[in-house]
Amino acid sequence: MTRATKAHGALHDRLRARLLELDLSLSQAAAISGIPKPTIGAWVTGDRKPDDAPVRTLALALGVSPLWLKTGEGPKVADVGRKLSPMERRIVALRRLEGECARALKATRAKLRALEREQADALDASLGGDS
Repeated sequence: MTRATKAHGALHDRLRARLLELDLSLSQAAAISGIPKPTIGAWVTGDRKPDDAPVRTLALALGVSPLWLKTGEGPKVADVGRKLSPMERRIVALRRLEGECARALKATRAKLRALEREQADALDASLGGDS
């Protein structure tokens, strides 16, 4: 097992433990961090290795040190009582907006496909009725 694999496994263990400690579901973690639920789920199961920026966003949303979440080093909770900086708040807000936009786009595409099928069915019916 490589060093990266060991660190990755430790991250998913720490993330799972923190979610349990806060009694948070994946949906709730996604809502407060703005990171999509399937992405967090893949990190928790160890199926995907996260990049630094989203780990930082999630760590801040969960109230733990990004360094601790990523590596297990340093204090678990850095700067107790520390609030998010304006930049960190913007990052979290934009991640949430990104998730909302992705969900809205997915829903819009599904509606568009349904309307296109309905239109095709209507066209088939009108062509079939003229014969």
